Amino acid sequence: MDHQIYNFTWHDGVQNIEIEVLYSPLESGIISHFEIRSTSPEKAPLPITETGYLSHYFYPGSVDFTDIGVEQFIRNWLDQEAAKLQWKNWIESERQFTLF
Repeated sequence: MDHQIYNFTWHDGVQNIEIEVLYSPLESGIISHFEIRSTSPEKAPLPITETGYLSHYFYPGSVDFTDIGVEQFIRNWLDQEAAKLQWKNWIESERQFTLF
């Protein structure tokens, strides 16, 4: 099983988050796989996962990385989900001081 590892920094609207992506183009000979996790801060929520970890399987060839690459694909996915109202509301709640 060949893994490709990508590490990069992504800004969530409040802070920079270190992201690690393990990509298996062909896991078990039949399916492709991403493991995406926030490593610093560890387990920081991401717009694609509240826990800071996501395991995502997909059919080989269903995602084309030839023009942008795996890292940019993940960045685009995070940015797309971060543009949604649910994430914007969560970011706003994180910015506000609460007493309880």
